[in-house]
Amino acid sequence: MAVIGTFGSFTAARLGIYASQASLNLTGNNIANINTKGYTRQRLDLVSLHAGGNSRYHNSFNQDIGYGVLADGASQLRDPFMDIRYRNEQSSVGAYEARLKGLEQLSNILDEVGDGEDDFGIIEAQLNDLIQQLQILSRNANDNVSDTNVRSSAESLVDLFNSYSKALVTAKDTLTEDLKDNVDTVNTILTQIRDLNVEIREAGIHGDKALELRDHRNVLIDELSSYVKIDVRYDLEKIDEFSTVERLNISIAGSGNPPIKLIQGVYGTQISMPEKTPLRNPKYPDEGAKYIDKQSDLTVDPPVYVYTNDPKDAIEVDNAVEGSDENRLWMSLEALTDRKGRVMKEGDGTDSQPVDLGDNALFGSLQSMRELLTEEGEFASKE
Repeated sequence: MAVIGTFGSFTAARLGIYASQASLNLTGNNIANINTKGYTRQRLDLVSLHAGGNSRYHNSFNQDIGYGVLADGASQLRDPFMDIRYRNEQSSVGAYEARLKGLEQLSNILDEVGDGEDDFGIIEAQLNDLIQQLQILSRNANDNVSDTNVRSSAESLVDLFNSYSKALVTAKDTLTEDLKDNVDTVNTILTQIRDLNVEIREAGIHGDKALELRDHRNVLIDELSSYVKIDVRYDLEKIDEFSTVERLNISIAGSGNPPIKLIQGVYGTQISMPEKTPLRNPKYPDEGAKYIDKQSDLTVDPPVYVYTNDPKDAIEVDNAVEGSDENRLWMSLEALTDRKGRVMKEGDGTDSQPVDLGDNALFGSLQSMRELLTEEGEFASKE
């Protein structure tokens, strides 16, 4: 057996008691935070204490064993597979909830199930009344009273159509504002995740796992997944020749190879959806440049197109303007930047570039709202 100093056994026992007490404290912390939003159960990491070198009276028959236990910090018990499944389902729930919310607004306006009482079936009742008045007029062709009743019934029907039309316009404007608010919310989440990445990175450099900051970040990632279907990955960022630190990367799921990036470590993007935007060339990049030039003539049949890559020379169209029937609802991602606004360098040394979010780039509540507002049940960038 190994030669242990006079108090070696007492030290081993003392370290074991300390480790057990720390484990109990961590267990109590897990129980105390059982209802804390985003909290991830933690586990105490234990390592065996080993004394380097040989003892003074060491011989070849002695076995060198550990001299106790040390608490090496805490780690989180989190299942990456469950995270992926949960966030994928969140995207589906967000998409369906946004669609349901929009359809409920339409059903509240156009609810025609009923007999014309209690605000149900109003148009149907008025149509039936007009048909009835026309039938009466057909039997009394020269009756001024019947003629007046037909006109009155028709005017009431037209008033109803106008009223419903105004209500639909209001609902569309409300959904447009909701979409813009959701874009602002996503941008806020992306900024917060990027800033948390900075803090977690700095903590990691100094040997701190920053578990509470990671919990906060996971809550934000879960929230982001309801707006956009995302792919979350972790890799190691090289700090210097001898050390690395974990890096979080978030991209749009299914966006190709390389994917469209939302977050890369300390760099993050923002979604841009201005009220006015350059008119895109729907055949780009297969044919022509990215935008349609102001020199184009779209009034003739077929239209005469002139293309340009300079957005300043392109035709401007409504994109997210209240009350407009020409809204395109195009979105784009700005270049990835850090807290100080410095643009990220790609692997080939070039600056990160803005990216248009095409017809099928998104899935989640943002895409569902765009599809509702195009009145076609789908979103298409073509005219």
